[in-house]
Amino acid sequence: MKMSKKDYVKPNKIFFDPDWELSKVYEMQEEFFEKGEFALGCLVMANNKLFKRGLLDLPGYIIYTFDGYYEENIEEFEELANEVYDLGGTKQEDKALKKIAYLLEEMMDNAFGIRLPLEMTGGREVFFSSIMFNRKYLLGKKLIGRVYPIHILRGRKPDAMLIPHWYW
Repeated sequence: MKMSKKDYVKPNKIFFDPDWELSKVYEMQEEFFEKGEFALGCLVMANNKLFKRGLLDLPGYIIYTFDGYYEENIEEFEELANEVYDLGGTKQEDKALKKIAYLLEEMMDNAFGIRLPLEMTGGREVFFSSIMFNRKYLLGKKLIGRVYPIHILRGRKPDAMLIPHWYW
């Protein structure tokens, strides 16, 4: 997707921490827009301030998939996001689920591209990831739904970026 430089987001310098892994999304915008793969993302958890109109970009956790099945079965995708949310604070044997449970409980760390167990997804490829929600890209500058179009850079940190609402 080719975007104009005016579409790029600038970080709020007061709260910008260049050592925070999610802050790198600002430096990577051109790469996301030119090389990112389209995926469908679903909100798992986000900073509560994102549900009200505001100025600051804030983090959250999503699941995402490249599988077109979920485009036709949005409710099933949202239910999967609910199942992932419910992992918070639980004890898990599976290594990936253990990491996700910890992240959802603590909300202080980031993780990128954690593949959910196929038993949980009905054999479909779905990933869990941290994301920075850029307010400029949200309709009304707040979260108003659960499912969003996402750019993905596989194997990168961060790996997910919201596609601006004017392209939806």
